[in-house]
Parts: sequence; structure tokens; C-alpha cells
Amino acid sequence: MLAKTFSTSKTFAFAVHPIFDKLGFRSLLLTLIALCAFGTTTAMAQSYQGALRGALHDATGNALPSATMTLTNTATNLIRVTTTNSTGEYFFEKVDPGKYKLDASVAGFKKLERGGIIIETQQQITLDLVMEIGNVAETVVITDEVPLIESANASVGQVITKQFLSDLPNSGRNPFSLAAISPNYIPAGNPTFNRQQDQSGSSQISLAGGPVRGNNYLLDGVPIADIGNRAVIIPTFEAIQELKMQVNNYDAEAGRTGGGIFNVSARSGSNQLHGSLFGFLRPNPLQSNNFFNNRNGIKRPDADYGLYGGSVGGPVYIPKIYNGKDKTFFWIAMEGYRMQSFLSETFTVPTELERQGDFSQTKNGGQAVVIYDPLTTRTVNGQLVRDPFQGNIIPVNRQDPVGRALLQFFPKANRPGDASGRNNYAATSTLDDRADQQTFKLDHAFTDWYKASAAYLRYGSREPVADYYQNIANPGGSLLFRNVDALATNNIFTLSDTTILSVRYGYNTFDDNVDTVSAGFDPLQLGFASSFVNQIAFKKFPAIGTGGAYGSPSQGALGSAAPNQRRWYSHNFLTSVSKLMGRHSLKAGFDFRKLSLEFYNIGQASGSFTFNRAFTQGPNPNAATTVGGNELASMLLGAAASGSTQLATPLSVYVNYFGGYVQDDFRLSQKLTLNFGLRYEYEQGLQERDNQITVGFDPTATFPVQPAGLNVKGGLIFAGVNSAPTQQVRPQKNKFGPRLGFAYTWNEKTTIRGGYGILWAPAIFSLGPTVDGYGALGFSAVTNMVTSLDGGLTPANFLSNPFPAGLTRPSGSSRGLLTQVGQNVSFVDQNRAAAYMQQYSLDIQRELPGNIALTVGYVGSRGTNLQLGGISNGAMNINQLAPQFMSRTDLQTRVANPFFGTAAGVGILSSATVSQAQLLRPFPQFGDVLMLGTSGGNSFYNAATVKAQKRFSKGFSLLTAYTFSKLLDNITGNGNFFSPDNTSAVIDMYNRTRDYSLSSVDTPHRFTLSGAYELPFGRGRAFLTGANGLVDRFVSGWQLNGIVTSQSGFPLSITQQVNNTNAFSLGQRPNVVLGVDPATSGSVNQRIDAYLNPAAFTAAAANTFGNAPRTLGVRSPNTRLVDLSVIKNTRIIEGFNAQFRLEAVNAFNTPVFRAPNTQFGNPNFGRITSQANFARIVQLSVRLMW
Repeated sequence: MLAKTFSTSKTFAFAVHPIFDKLGFRSLLLTLIALCAFGTTTAMAQSYQGALRGALHDATGNALPSATMTLTNTATNLIRVTTTNSTGEYFFEKVDPGKYKLDASVAGFKKLERGGIIIETQQQITLDLVMEIGNVAETVVITDEVPLIESANASVGQVITKQFLSDLPNSGRNPFSLAAISPNYIPAGNPTFNRQQDQSGSSQISLAGGPVRGNNYLLDGVPIADIGNRAVIIPTFEAIQELKMQVNNYDAEAGRTGGGIFNVSARSGSNQLHGSLFGFLRPNPLQSNNFFNNRNGIKRPDADYGLYGGSVGGPVYIPKIYNGKDKTFFWIAMEGYRMQSFLSETFTVPTELERQGDFSQTKNGGQAVVIYDPLTTRTVNGQLVRDPFQGNIIPVNRQDPVGRALLQFFPKANRPGDASGRNNYAATSTLDDRADQQTFKLDHAFTDWYKASAAYLRYGSREPVADYYQNIANPGGSLLFRNVDALATNNIFTLSDTTILSVRYGYNTFDDNVDTVSAGFDPLQLGFASSFVNQIAFKKFPAIGTGGAYGSPSQGALGSAAPNQRRWYSHNFLTSVSKLMGRHSLKAGFDFRKLSLEFYNIGQASGSFTFNRAFTQGPNPNAATTVGGNELASMLLGAAASGSTQLATPLSVYVNYFGGYVQDDFRLSQKLTLNFGLRYEYEQGLQERDNQITVGFDPTATFPVQPAGLNVKGGLIFAGVNSAPTQQVRPQKNKFGPRLGFAYTWNEKTTIRGGYGILWAPAIFSLGPTVDGYGALGFSAVTNMVTSLDGGLTPANFLSNPFPAGLTRPSGSSRGLLTQVGQNVSFVDQNRAAAYMQQYSLDIQRELPGNIALTVGYVGSRGTNLQLGGISNGAMNINQLAPQFMSRTDLQTRVANPFFGTAAGVGILSSATVSQAQLLRPFPQFGDVLMLGTSGGNSFYNAATVKAQKRFSKGFSLLTAYTFSKLLDNITGNGNFFSPDNTSAVIDMYNRTRDYSLSSVDTPHRFTLSGAYELPFGRGRAFLTGANGLVDRFVSGWQLNGIVTSQSGFPLSITQQVNNTNAFSLGQRPNVVLGVDPATSGSVNQRIDAYLNPAAFTAAAANTFGNAPRTLGVRSPNTRLVDLSVIKNTRIIEGFNAQFRLEAVNAFNTPVFRAPNTQFGNPNFGRITSQANFARIVQLSVRLMW
């Protein structure tokens, strides 16, 4: 590995050698490469420190060279010293966030002292100073505040200060979620999942039009993102100094991001011992009920909550042994909680009649539903027809024993439901969560030229899923256990007055395991054939889905999530060197990351089965109607729409990432700074430790079985077999990312900034790793249920014996091209192009009276080669029927099967006959051939932003932002919790342009207002200034804080429940009726049960895809939220204070609704059934501080 790293470094150095020669920077680069080559394992770069630069002049404007500049951290007394160069320029690079004092001295001039300099995370401040002629023993003290506006670079971002982190109301105490008060931030994850344990939900963010979960996360400049591109740990507020969120970053140091960067600065100790202890409670009488509980008359359950923590830090002091004042500092923090929360849903469960097979009273939209018998399917006068069951009752002798048994595990109805009997069950589930986090940071100045720090974070949690059933078939019956260890180290070497070397290393592990409450359940109890059950590797209750028609719409109908054992971990090393040369601030660096995942995806080993209306609709089985067929009827017949099971093998996969960059921030004049940067990135494809993966699909390979009249091609490519590569996806070698920016100071109160940059987005890997999703078929085996041999007209197998030919056993690569024959195939697209974002912006910043900075700007981005399946890892079926066959009328006709009796005569090819459509597929020897991770996605984002910010001073701070934007894309799997796509797959692989529309995370209007205000009462204040004693203690120290959020809803995606394209497509959309508004009228509350107008759509005809766009102009309900808090600070004794806090999150108990059901033909179509956010939370807190 060492030799490989060194070789890569040499190659990169040779590639950029001429550039560095021109900059006179060659020796520094060689030093950098040597350090990288002899490092352990490595990571990508983005410093968390800030910088201070400027120029020193006399009163006539002449430069003052050789002046001594001393920068002092006022908390630790650590100093940095440099001298001005021949142009009077000085530069302090790699400055830790904090408050500083700057001293300037030169012979013949009075000493100058400038205090109160606040340097924030990743902030570069330009501060020009003018010296007065006089005796150096005299001192001129400047008390002006540092300008709020940015005049050093063009990057767009927002710092969430320690004051905001401490004071603003936040139910989950999640810094990444609190960053939503910034512009260009679109949250798409579950808003209730915003705690320490919610890595997945809180990373589901789009920044400035970038891909969802395409961002980067840093702790003290060290990456903490896993291979799934989420932060492995969410630091407690107690351990954070501040958080910087950057979008449109034009510094070449920023890499492996397609949207933005979250950079957390860990808190450090100072020369004073400081600490606190605190606790939060949520008294049950003060909490509110959610919308659907109130609507259904369900009392709010009690839910206990306790959060506790503390922190302490200062100089390291060991009596009589060591005094670390001005040298060694520590900070220790911890936080934990034991909490109960409740979630509610309303959904439909089988009636007593339906459980017995009697559908005579079943209705949809007030109309009687008719159940048709799939075994009566036939052709009459050229038309397919079916007969209904007599009396709409399925006879007992036709009922599948497993289907009948499954119906009994649904909970019993507990409410009448609507006019059709829908939504006859309402339930509330109380969840018991627990989490604990401990952090430790140590800073030490070894010498004046070498300083180092190390931060270590550890956390563990236990998280259940809502249980609405209270039985073993509960689809939420799983427990998530997580444990994280993260280390971030920093080393800063001052090589000279003008040269700084930075070396960082980080390592993290994230154990993320899922257990199921039904572990050990024997499927024999349901009536499954023993031949199937005896082959099951892990026994549990099978997973059953009905597309949201019955059972929990958020979890599934029956059966919990699959058990999983996952360990995400990464090594990160990065190094950079910076130098001031004249007016040029030069920087270069090299990064390496190794992102790894070990997992054993046991999966739904007891089977996963879905049911729709297709087998019981009629009278024409190819013409879907709203009153033909029923999901439960199909289940009772044992006629599944799809089914699968798997036998898995543990896997260990990893990705190596390399990056290098050069950057020049050229201060052309005191008014104009130009930013030039170039980054190069090289990321290898996914590899498996023992080559237990496939690396693609060869569509030209000659298949071993060649029936007469067919030229059969295609099969999987295995890592390292027959000279195949050992990694998925061919690495792209031209990933250069230029960065350009400018900052022009119009006057001391106004700057104009703009920039352009290309950023290479990281590959997106599924967070729920599966053997097929990671391309491991063969080494792990998936067996698909053969549900039909005639295009869905009649069932081929039934639930009681879903896999009569047995389960496919893992065979590794031994079967070669025969692997998965007669079954579905999945693989990762070996020709995927690297995704990149072009980002550009222009803004004007103006400092207004009252210490307010106003920014008016434009932000844009264009994405190319994005992954079509998004974070959902949606597939594209390359075995879809070609368009020229769509008009044929014999697609479902049974014809002789040429594969019958051969080595390929298994699975869907095991019968003597097969549908005509199967033989017309590009690869007739397989079922679906699912290509994952394919590129071809495009996005286009344009936004106008207005932001006003006031730092906390004179008892008041403010941050308000408005974003007016539009985002277009063709990404089918963005994974928006508020408005999810019904299918994350590409519906028509031959016409992908049909998917380009409003993005599922498009939010045209987003407004946030946040701030803190100290009430002006008490001693030394505007009112009651003469108060003393008890009066002053009561009236002083009060502070009001709040967050207001208002944003548009998200576009809705309409699909058709029953897919009758007969083209093996992965979905179908209905037709739009022109002139009919898809949205119903009235307020959201009035539209809960009918948010969409079904008359605006008609079912797409057989052999068509429907004409509805991927997303409509109709949106999910808007968000309107207000969070408030009141703080009372009280001094107990000198140096010891208490803080009392009252917070009301969602203060006015306003529900944020999830999108309605958007599956046309589903009985719940257009109905809103769940609330996304928590009901009002009122929490009380006490904090003791010293």
C-alpha cells in the first residue's frame, strides 16, 4: 500500500510539475509529496481554520516592509508572529477559530494594537492597517469592529456561531439540522430524525441544488463522512465552537462534494477553567397531541424525556508536576438522553369479512369493488376477459393457506373509517430511544513553530421503530444499534514567517446493526412449504407489501425490516502547505481517503412478497379501473406480484480516493482579490477484499446456451476473472476542477463577489447495503419468485410454495455467464461517468447601520452525469422491451420455450412455454437486468437570495434569509421524506428525457428568521437601570430566541399502481386529463382525505407508459413553523452562574404533512395519512456554569 501511495504521488507531481515551476513552488511541493508518501492511510482536505491577511502602510500609502506582526489568541495567549514582506503584506494562515488581538510594530512608528478580531471557521479576513509616525514605545489602540462583509474570496457560506448553537431552540440538538436557518439549504429527511443518532435523516440535504446526500462533513478539517456520504457522528453542542456551512466553494482545497461542506470546529480549552452541567425535561402535561390523534379522538400518550450533559475545559494542570497555562489545553464534553416519543398513523386493515374471503362489502371511492378470478382469463372475440367470483366471495378451496394466515396478523379495525371503510385503524406508538456521547479534545503547543490537537468522539445509541401492530408481524418491529468512534488530529508547522505546513489524520468506525423482533419465527406456522422453509438461512416473519393500500404506509403491510450487520469505517489523511509570496497567498495540498464497509446483509431470508390488484382486476386484465381487483384478494389467492429471498455472504468493500490541489489568492490591489485554484481528483471504483463482487455486465458476451433461432448474448462480469478489473466502474482520469473567484471592495461598506468552479461529486452508495445493490450476486444469491409466465395474466406459482424449484445457492463466479439465469440480474454500471457540478454565483454585500451585513446574490449550479437512481439507488432495466415491439398484440401469448430442458431452463424459463414478450427481450435468458448507479442525470439550479445578518452585540443578534429558486432534474431517487417518488427507478430506459422535470426537492420559496434578543431590563440596562438586589436578579438576564421557517411544498410524483406496460418496465404513470386541475380546492385541513382530484387522471392503456410527467406542479403542503425559547441567566456567586430555559419547538403546534398517496389506482390515492413533524414540544432546562 505504501509503494502504491508513493507511486500515485509521483504521478501527480509529474502531471502538475510545470504549474508549480512557474509559481516557484517546486521545493514546497516535493516536501508535501514526501510527507504524503510516508503517511499511513489518508483523506480529503478542507481546512477548518481561518486566515488573516492584510497590508501595512504609512499615512501616505507607502508600504511598510519588515514590520513585526503578532497575533494573539486572547483565550489561550498562544501567539503567532510574522513579518510584512516587501509589499507590506502580512498573512496568518491556519488560524484556529476564536477571538484575537493583532499587534504591529516597526521602527519609526508608533506600535499599533487592534483587538476584538473574531476569526470564524474557514473565514479569511482582510485587515489593512495604517501606522502613525512616532516612538515605537507609544501604542495606538484601534477599537473598530472587524468588517462583517467578506472581501477576501467569493465562496458562499454561513457560520452558525456558538451563540446560535447555545441559544436557539432545537429539539434534537443537531448542528447540521440547525444549519437550515441558512439560505440554499433544502432539508429532505425525516424532521423527527434530527438527534445524535440520526445520521441518515439529518444528512438527507440538498445544498444549492446539489445532489441529496452529496455533501461533505468535516470535524476540525478532517472528513467524518462514510462511504454512504453521511456524517458518522453528530457532535454534541457542548463539543462545538462553531459550524461553517459552505456552498459554491471556490477554494481548490474543497473536494469530494457535489453540493456543500459542513465543517465543525471542535471546542478547545483556554487559560481559564470553564464548565457547565445541564439537564432538559419535557413535562407530559405541557406536551401537545399531533394532528391525526386529535382528528381521530386519540389521547396523547405520556412520553418521558430526559437529556443531560456537561462540559469542562481549561489548561492542563497537574499539581507540582505540570502547568499547561499558555501551552496545553483540554476540553471534555458529554451528553446523553433517555427519551420517549410517539408517532401516529391512520391506515386501512382488513375487515372481518375480508379476512374470510368475503369482499361483497369492499368499496373504493364509495363504489363496490369487483374481484375477478385470474384462472378464468381467456380471449373472447380478440379481447382478454376474466370472470368475477360469485358473490364477490373467494371460496375457501381457492384460498391460499399462507395468504389466509397472513390476513389474521393485521390488527383489528378500531374505527369506522370513511364512506368506503378505508382508514379504519388509527394507532399511536411510543418509542424508547437512548443515546450517549463523550468527546475529548487536547491542544498543545510543542514549540513556537509546532502546534497540535487531537479530538476524540464516541457515541452509542439504541433506536426502535414505531410499533403500530403490537404483534410479531409488526412491520416496524426492528431495533437499530449504533456505536461510533471518531478521531481527528491536526498538526501545524510554522516553517518560516511566510510558510505553514498542515498535516491531518482521522479515523472513524461506525457499527450500524439492525435486529428484528421476529427473529426465530418459523414460517411453517403460516403454512409455507417445508421444502422452502428448510432452506431459509435466517427465520423471521416474512415481509409483505401492498403498495400502501393496507397496513402502515410508511413501514409496509406485515413483517419487519431485514436484519443487518454493518460496520462503516474510514482512514483519512491530508496535508497542505501555504506560503505568502508578495501579494500571492499560495497553497497546495494532497488528500487520500479510504472509505470502507463490512456488512452481512442477511436480508429478507424468509421471503419478501408484494401484492397489487393485477391478478384480481377485470373484466379486461390489461385495463385497470378503480373498482376492479383488490390487494387483499390477491394475497388471499396467494398470487403475489413479486417475491424474492436470498442467501447472503459477508462482504468487505472499499473505495480509495486521491486528490491534489493548488490555490492562489492574489491580492491584485487593496480593492481587488482574485482567487485561482485547480484541483485534481482520482477515485477508484468499489472493490471487495476477496474480489467477491461483479464489476459489470457484458452485453456482447456469447451466452453458453444458444437455442435454435436465437443469438443470445450477455452475462455478469466477475472481479478478476478472465482478466476483468477488480473494481466496479472504470476510474475517470480527467477529473480536473478549476476554481475562479473575485472579491472587489467598492468601498469600505460594500463588496462585490463572484465565482465559478467545477466540483466532482462523490459516488452515491446505498445506506441499506444489499448484495444486489453492491453488485455481489453470485457470491450471495437472490431467488426471485416466478409470479407469472404470461405477462401477469395468470399466476405461475402461489404463496404456499413460492420457490418450487428451490433456492439459488451462492456459486461465486463458478457459473460464469450462467449466473442468475432465469432470474433477475443486478449490477453496477461499469460505464458510469463521474458526476460533477458547475457552481457559480454573484453577490453584493453591504454593511448597514446597526452592525448588519446585507447580502443580495445569485447562486446557480448545473449537474452533469449525476446518478439517476439518487440516494435510493434506483435501477434502470436494460432488459426492457424495445419500443418497436410495444405495438404488438401477442406479447402475452404463450409460445414454445426454446430454453426448456437446457442448462438455462430454470426460474422463469422452467416451463415448456413462455410469453412471446420474454423472447423479444434484449437478454431473454434473464428476467430484469437491473443496472444500478448509472449516470445520465442532469440538474439545473437557479436561486436569488437575500440575507441579513447581525452578530450578537448590544443584546441582539439576527440571521434572516430568503431563497427564491428553481431546481430541475431527472433524478428518480432523490429520497425526499416529505414527498417521496413512488418509484426510484427509471421507468423507460429508451426515453429518459421524459423524467426531466421539477426536482422532487424543488422548493421555490424558503424563508427563515432566527435571532436572539436580551431584554433591556436591570442594572446597566435601558430600563430599571437602578435596580439592585432581588429586583435586579428578577428583571435582568432575560433573553428571547426564536426561529421562523416558511417554505413551499415539494412537487408530487404520480405513478400508476398496476403496471400494464407489458414491456417489463419498472413502473408506469397514468395519463393526465387536460383542463382538469389535479389539486382539489380548500385549505389543507379540508383536503386531508382528498388532496388530489382523481378525475384529473385516467389509467394508461396497456403497452403504454402514460403521459404524466415525473413530477407535477401540484405540491405537498407548505411548511410554516415557529420555534421559541426564553432564557433567564442568573449569577449565583462570582464566577458561578445559572441558566433557566423554556423552549417551545413547533410553538403553535402546526402540523407539517407528508405528501398524500400519489399512486393512482390505490384506494388511498390523494389521501394524507401522516404528519411529518413532531407536535409541539415544550422542554425545560437548567444549566449551571462556571
